[in-house]
This record gives sequence, C-alpha cells and structure tokens, in this order.
Amino acid sequence: MHVFTHMSINLCIIIALCISFFVQYGLDIQPCVLCTYQRYGYFFALILAYVSPILCSIVFFVIAGIAGFHVGSILNLWGNVVACDVIINTASSIDVLKTSLMASNITTCATDITSLILASGNVLFATGLGLYSVSGILKKFF
Repeated sequence: MHVFTHMSINLCIIIALCISFFVQYGLDIQPCVLCTYQRYGYFFALILAYVSPILCSIVFFVIAGIAGFHVGSILNLWGNVVACDVIINTASSIDVLKTSLMASNITTCATDITSLILASGNVLFATGLGLYSVSGILKKFF
C-alpha cells in the first residue's frame, strides 16, 4: 500500500477513536459492550495498517459487522443481546444479591438515539475504510 494510504487510514482511525473518547468523556455517555468491541477493533486496525494491509481490511469489515449488529440491537431487531452482562457474585443472602445488582453499572444503548446515530455512522465509516484499504491493496497489483 502507498504511504499516503497508510497515513490517511491511520488518520481516520485516530479521528474515530477521538470521537468515541469525546462521546464517552466529554458528553458523559458510557459505551456499551458493542461500542467497546468496535473501539478495540480500531486499535487493532491501527497496528495492522502497517503490518498487514489485508488483515487491516478484514478488521474494518469486522468492525462494520459489529456496528451493524449494534444497530440491530438498538432497533430491537433481535433484542438487546449483550446488555445483561452482570456478573453475579456468590451472595450470602437475597438482600446482599439485590444490593449487588442494584449497584452494578449496566450500560445499554437500547433507548439512546445518539448511540443509534453513532453505530449507524460507524457501519458506513468502517465499511468505507475497508473498501478504501482494499482499493489501496488492489492498486498495488493493477
């Protein structure tokens, strides 16, 4: 891949990560599990952009798939599958269990329009980055 392609892909990844951190820390909207998985994908793609452009392209399409699943989960097409990730400890009584469950922080995107907009945008963004990186790979051969 051309150096400009590497730099522009890395710039787009950094922009995506900055947006996600701004939403989390600036707007105080906590990420759900699927948001976090997408973020991990971008970190992974940042490393793979120079190591293996083909794997980087695959990671972008995986991120787009996770984001698409996220949109479906927000729209309740298959239910909010990953919202109930509470770890139940070994409680000695019902009261201790209830207190533990009430104190746990469950983040869900099921009712948040901001999450729907961000996840939908991420489907397009990650797909675009995947196609752009594939085009950079194909330019090398043609």
